[in-house]
Parts: sequence; C-alpha cells; structure tokens
Amino acid sequence: MKTHILSNLSLQPIVQQLKKLVSAEHVISFEYVEDIISYLYFKKKELNEFDLLIVHTDFYFEQDADKLDSLYKALNTLAQEKVNLKIAIPSQIEFYQFNSIAENTGLNAMFTNLYYTNNLNERSNVTVYDFQRYFMEIGFNQTYHFELGHLYQLPYKKLAISSLAKSLKETIDSTFLSEKKCIILDCDNTLWGGVVGEEGIDGIKIGLYPEGMFYYQFQKFIVHKKTQGFVLCLATKNNLNDIKEVFTKKSMPLQLEDFVIIKANWDDKQISIQAIANELNIGLDSLIFIDDSNFELEFVKSSLPQVTCIKIEENWTVLNSLSNDNSFKKRNIVIEDQEKTKLYQQNLKRQEFQNQLSDRNEYIASLELKPEFKINDIDNLERLSQLTGKTNQFNFNKVEFSVAQLQQWISKGNLIISCSLTDKFGDYGIIGLMLVEQIHSKFVLENFLMSCRALGRGVEDTFWNYLTSLSINENKLIGEVKFSDTAKNAPAKDFYNKVLSNGTNR
Repeated sequence: MKTHILSNLSLQPIVQQLKKLVSAEHVISFEYVEDIISYLYFKKKELNEFDLLIVHTDFYFEQDADKLDSLYKALNTLAQEKVNLKIAIPSQIEFYQFNSIAENTGLNAMFTNLYYTNNLNERSNVTVYDFQRYFMEIGFNQTYHFELGHLYQLPYKKLAISSLAKSLKETIDSTFLSEKKCIILDCDNTLWGGVVGEEGIDGIKIGLYPEGMFYYQFQKFIVHKKTQGFVLCLATKNNLNDIKEVFTKKSMPLQLEDFVIIKANWDDKQISIQAIANELNIGLDSLIFIDDSNFELEFVKSSLPQVTCIKIEENWTVLNSLSNDNSFKKRNIVIEDQEKTKLYQQNLKRQEFQNQLSDRNEYIASLELKPEFKINDIDNLERLSQLTGKTNQFNFNKVEFSVAQLQQWISKGNLIISCSLTDKFGDYGIIGLMLVEQIHSKFVLENFLMSCRALGRGVEDTFWNYLTSLSINENKLIGEVKFSDTAKNAPAKDFYNKVLSNGTNR
C-alpha cells in the first residue's frame, strides 16, 4: 500500500515518526505544497499511484472560510474523479475558543457546514481523521509553538508531533483494515464484576452505583456497537442457566436477545469462537474477542491469530480508549445495520431448518423465497452504496460508489437494478444490485454483486434472468459483462464463467 501526505506545513518530523509506526511494506511519502487547492486541480495525475491521500491542513495561520470552502470543493472534485483513491482530511480547530478576549465566532460550526455543503459526507472514499481530539487531549499550550511555526512552517511542539503521528497511523489502519462484524464477549468480570457461579447473582456488580458503574457503562458501549451493525455473541465458561438468570433478574443495558449465539460451556475459548465463526459464516478476521483473562486471550491469540483480542479490566482509561479503537469503527452506517442481529438470528433459524432436510433443492423450495427487483430505487441509494463497499465474495467489480456517484449514474440514463429478498423466516433486506450502462442498443453490465447471506439459494440465477428478460423487453443486447478477478470473489467468478458458457443474448 502507498500513502501520500500533502500539507501546507513542513511535516517531516511527523512523517519520520509515522514511518516507524506502520509496517515496512507500507510506503509513506510526503510533499510540502504551498497552494494545495491548485495542486488538487492541476497536478492530480501525480496521485494515480497512491492508495490513500492524506491532506493535512491546519488553519493556525489564518482561519479563512473562503479558503476552506475552496479546498473542500477541490477535494470533492478529486474524490468524484478518483473513486479508487481514499482521501483523509483532518477535523479543524477553532483557535478563538481558546482566546478569552475574542468573541465566540462559531468557527467549528463553519467547518462542519462547509464539509456538508460541499458534499464530502456523500463521498464513500473520503474520511475525516480526528485531529481535533488529539489536540484537545494534549492541550493548546502543548500543541503550538507559534514563533517557530511562523519561522519554519512547523507549528507543532514535540508532544503534538508524536500525537499527530499516532493519529495518522490510526487513519491508515482504519482505511486499509477490513471492518469487523462480530463482538464475542466473556461474562464474568467482563459484562459484570465478579463470578456469578461463585458469588451468586446478588454478589456480582452491575448498575448505576459506584461499584457497578464501570460494567454498566461498558455494556452501554456494547449496546451502541450493536446499533451500528455489530453482531454480539457470548463465549463464557459458565452454566447456561446461571447466565440466563443474570439477564432475567438483573437490570442491565444488554438483554439476552441482543446475542445471536451463546456458547456457555467449559470448552477452551478458541473452540467456542471457531464454532461461532462457522455458524455465522464469517471469517475469523471479522471477530473481536473481549475477555478479562490474560490466559484466555493469549490462548486464543496463539490458536486463532486472525481474531482481534482485547483485554477489558476495571479501569476507566481502558474503557474510554475503546471508543477510539479502529476495531470498533464502521465507515458507513445505514438503517439496515441496526437490523443485523435480527438478520443473523433469522439465518440461524434457516440453518436449523436446513439441517432437518436432507435434500438441498427441497430445502430451497420450502423457504418460499420471494425476490423483488426495482430499477433506480432512489430511496435506498445509501444502502446500495454500502453494498458496493462491503460485498466481496459475489462482486464482479470491486469499485465503491458513493450515493452521489449512484445519483450521477442514474442521471446519465443508466440503470441501477436492486434486489431485495424475503422468505418464510423474515426479510433479508436489499441483498444485491446490478449497474447497467445503456449504450445505444446495448446493455453493458458494469457490475453485479450480491450479499453473501443470500448466496446458494438460486437468487443470483433469478436476478440474471430478470436482466435478460429486461433486455429482451427493451429490445437491447447484453453487449458486455465486465469482470475483475480478485483474491476474494471466487463465487462471482464461478457464476461469471457459467454465464459465459451458457451464452447471453449478445
């Protein structure tokens, strides 16, 4: 991977520290640019070789709304033209809030408004790294050295240099690391204080009182992660009845129904974790395991190194640090993410039902699948945009499209065909899309993708048949089907080859 940093400040000391923090394989380059806006417009071709562009601007010289507006316009244009280039920009700092004799000018609101009015929030390849948070943590006086800043174009003191290097490292990690999908939790001394099997329900600590507040707030954090689309599971060395009794009798933020899978047994934790991954049909690298025991965590690390292991202890600094941990961050959150728990619970019911039937065709027929297709469903562009970024296994072309880019696709007279799915167990939601370009008398299939949770049920064939029927009705040929081979899209490749072998209506 290659990351390029552009700045109107001399960041060499920060870049030197950053290079020590990232892996040796990750190439970091830096360029001082006095006029970043002109660079983004007229030298953008020089950015073609990079995967991530970090544009670090600090308006400590002059807080100028017009300059920031022009910068955001240039970034918006760049993001729209180079959809495969990830772009990270800093949150901005309002100096006037630290000046007791200055009037409160509301500049932070100005920065936020300019970010939204320039549509940067709609660009899936643009992120904001929290420069302001690091600034606030170390304080104003520990951040800026104005005399040297104006002399050498490097306004940061030593502590700020180290802090910003860490911030940029987090930005790089969050850009390139795959998002986690599932949080697996221990119970004793993790979700509550104490061991329920030894101290009983009345002896454990959880609640709105001093001894139980830490665990109450930790559970609130986990509930919040669930609303963002994380699936929750338990892996605890306990009696299941004891666990159920705690959730029944204790007033806690988490409820038993918040968990998709509960493994309460005396097996080694890695056995339970592997079983959870298998039942959810997700990779081990999608899992976060949280426990209070060094022994359990180290055992899982050595057995299942792909799993992200995090130690929790009754320490407020540890708890507060979780909110800044990249493992818990989602790039895009849509309404459907809030239904992830229900979707996985429904899928487990399907699996249980499938186990009762020996014939796969009989199972699929008994599901009573009902796909629904829509063309240019503008009310759900946010979900469709998310699919282009997250779907890997069945994806003909792994190119992310923002909401604005999908809107532009439609405005050019092209088609977005979406597929939603229901069966007798519930609603899968929107699970697939096709991007179809209309060129004279031809359809060009730019991309065809489907969520992995709908694969293996024949819906991809039904979706393809819908496209062929549409092309016949519109008196068009399917002139081209684009496909890019990746390390992860083997199921898509198999279907693509099947389509080619069967022929199209070309």
